[in-house]
Amino acid sequence: MTRIAFATLFVVVAFAIAQPPARPPAPKPWANKLFLPDILKDPGREAPAYVAHDFGSVPAGTVSTHTFTFTNIYDVPLQVVDVRLECGCLKAFPPNRVLKPNESAEFTVAMNAAQFKGAVTKKMLVTVGPSFVSTAELRFSAISREDVSLSAPGLIDFGFVPQGRAAEKSVTLRYTGKVKDWKVEPANAPGGAFTLNVKETSRGEVLGTTYTVTVGLKDTAPPGTLSDAVVLKTNDPDTPSVSVAITGRVQPPVRVAGEGVVVFQDVAPGRAQVGKVLVLADAKCKLTAAADQGDGVTLELFPVAADRHFVTVRYEPKPGAGPLRKEVRLQTDLPGQPEVNFIVEVR
Repeated sequence: MTRIAFATLFVVVAFAIAQPPARPPAPKPWANKLFLPDILKDPGREAPAYVAHDFGSVPAGTVSTHTFTFTNIYDVPLQVVDVRLECGCLKAFPPNRVLKPNESAEFTVAMNAAQFKGAVTKKMLVTVGPSFVSTAELRFSAISREDVSLSAPGLIDFGFVPQGRAAEKSVTLRYTGKVKDWKVEPANAPGGAFTLNVKETSRGEVLGTTYTVTVGLKDTAPPGTLSDAVVLKTNDPDTPSVSVAITGRVQPPVRVAGEGVVVFQDVAPGRAQVGKVLVLADAKCKLTAAADQGDGVTLELFPVAADRHFVTVRYEPKPGAGPLRKEVRLQTDLPGQPEVNFIVEVR
């Protein structure tokens, strides 16, 4: 071997020795698995690098929503402890309670196409804990079409509607694209609590074509969260359909504030724990226990008419008592005597 070849070999070997070993790839966040559909069927599957959802091509101004089934597949309680958003166009609605092992809840994400133009992909980081901590990475994509737009806020939001009262909301859909005879028609009918009317309100070469989309809420709508959508079919191949989300809440005349769950933990036999429940009503009323509570649960009610009642819940376990989940029913003296319920849970 010549001196030059030996020197070259020496340099190559020395350079190779001087290089640090390659770092192994970072582990994929196990929290990503919590957002996968049907994860309980195969909880041992490998976590993806991230979880993605594509809203597709949407009119400018549209607020699109997607709801994940968020599932705790581990043997310890988990909850969402932090959410970080890459863009103000994203908004998260995580479950605000602790999930026990194998328990699921809804995790809804909204993306507002009024806050960006064209195609975008934005990230959301969701941290779960507290015993074991991991941060899931969610990615959301959409294309905001400027030639198709919805008037603000881009969805039908009824807000809070008292039970038994009808309501109506409208949005304006505008088209300024290349299809001259642009038309829309309903592709679906929202649930039985709603009525739908789609009406063309103007048509012109300069200002484009507009439709008014009106959704009515029937007075027979049951109490609870409103979550539906109107899907409109168009004759533009680039935007074959337009979806308008429906949100809001039908509020019963009497209700429990918050989650409606009183939790007792680590209760020793012979020692009582006390919790509180706030009951809200649209009018002053009296509350009475609808039935004997039993199972060590007793209530303290004040027999006065009010629109805010603080109910004291007392739990004193009997010998040998174990975990408990019990529905407590309260009766009101409002017209029709509506009841209000909450849950007592002993862990």
